[in-house]
Amino acid sequence: MDFLTGPLRVGQSVTFISERSDEHRLYLGEIKLIGLHQLVVESGDNFFTIQGDDMSNRDGENVVVYRTVLGLPSPPK
Repeated sequence: MDFLTGPLRVGQSVTFISERSDEHRLYLGEIKLIGLHQLVVESGDNFFTIQGDDMSNRDGENVVVYRTVLGLPSPPK
């Protein structure tokens, strides 16, 4: 989940920050796969794996927070 749009879903457009080789770049992509603690996002011809932080609570609710991902309310045009 992200803090603004709630639960993330496959097919959702997102913006995310990639931290490859000390460069921080902003990308626009689409979620292709949601794993237990990671997302696979396609951006152009590239695929990115984004790690999340496990924030599960004592009630057994499984919550993973992706601090560098922002879900978009609708697909970009």
